[in-house]
Amino acid sequence: MPQPVIRLVANAEKKATELLALLREAAHDRVRLAATMLYRGNDRTRLARRGIMARQAGVPLIAVNDVLYHHPDRRELQDVLTCIREHLTIDTAGRRLTVNAERYLKPPAEMARLFRDTPKAVEETAALDAALTFSLDELRYEYPEEMRADFATSTRAAKTFCVKAAARRRTRRSVIACASPTSIRATAASCSNGSSHRIAASRPTSTSISSMSG
Repeated sequence: MPQPVIRLVANAEKKATELLALLREAAHDRVRLAATMLYRGNDRTRLARRGIMARQAGVPLIAVNDVLYHHPDRRELQDVLTCIREHLTIDTAGRRLTVNAERYLKPPAEMARLFRDTPKAVEETAALDAALTFSLDELRYEYPEEMRADFATSTRAAKTFCVKAAARRRTRRSVIACASPTSIRATAASCSNGSSHRIAASRPTSTSISSMSG
């Protein structure tokens, strides 16, 4: 690795370590440094550097896999989604695509093998997972409290939404009614500078029959 690149990497790692230390002071035991093993050629070196940074900052090192899909077979789908996000084709996406299909949910045995140099990182990941109690059932919508006067409360906002929705429905019904065949013929007749008998002739056949039978 060229010397300028080494200096840039060292400076970046120093700044990251200082930031980790600041976060640890603010959040105590809720800060961790993640490490990945994604077969990029320098994984062992990067893992060793992550371990040094974690020790210097005083935070645990955890093993993660930067997951994008549940199975390697989904790598092609991930590439397609990347191209959609970047507005590119597969042929022009280049390095925006993942270099391999390793970013899938690996079994525990595989993670233990990959992080055999730092088994403590795997233990820290398991401990973090055991401490997490979040469930999707806990998600609830909560309307934010307005901090300024004359802004709508959640109740007023809901009423306004219902009124606007009802108005849109009424407008839609009016548009549909105006677009009926009878209305279209009557409008066309009235706009064609025709006489009143042309407008009458544009009425539905059933109406004419009813008037004759009377």
